[in-house]
Amino acid sequence: MDLRERGISLGFTMKILIRVVLILVLLLVVAVFGLNWFLEKGLTPAIQKALPTVEEKLGAPVEVGSASVSLLAGSMTVKDVRVGNPEGFRQPSLFSLSRSVQDIALWPLISKQQVQIEEVTIEQSDLTVVRNTEGAINIKTLLANLQKDAPAEEAPKEE
Repeated sequence: MDLRERGISLGFTMKILIRVVLILVLLLVVAVFGLNWFLEKGLTPAIQKALPTVEEKLGAPVEVGSASVSLLAGSMTVKDVRVGNPEGFRQPSLFSLSRSVQDIALWPLISKQQVQIEEVTIEQSDLTVVRNTEGAINIKTLLANLQKDAPAEEAPKEE
C-alpha cells in the first residue's frame, strides 16, 4: 500500500469520526434544550394536578400561578402563590407571594440528585398570622393539619 492510499483512508476515517462526534454533540444539545423546554412548560400543569392533595393536607386553599425550571440558568421561578386560611378564620389569605426565584446548584443536582438552593429572591410576599374567635392561631392550625398525616416515629425496641 502506498502513502497515497493510506492518506485517503486516514482522511476518510477522520471525516467520518468528525461527523459522528458532531452528531453526538448536536444530539446532546437538542436533549438539553428539549429537557429545559419541558421543565419550563410542563412544571406548572404538574403542580396544578398536585394542588388538591396539598389543599387536603393543609386544610386550606392553595393557588400557584406558574412555576418553571431553567437548567441552563440554574434557577427555578414560582409566581403568584397564595395559601388561604384554614376554616374558622375570617381573613382570606395566610400567605401570598408575587414571585420567588431560587438559584439551584447544578452539579449536586446532576451528580448526587440533591437539590441545593444557593440563593432565594422573594418579591412582594405577605404573611398574615391571626387568632380566630376560639383562640386558635392560623399558622399553628395549618401546621397541626400537616402533622396529622405525618408518620408516627417508632419507639426504640428494647432488647
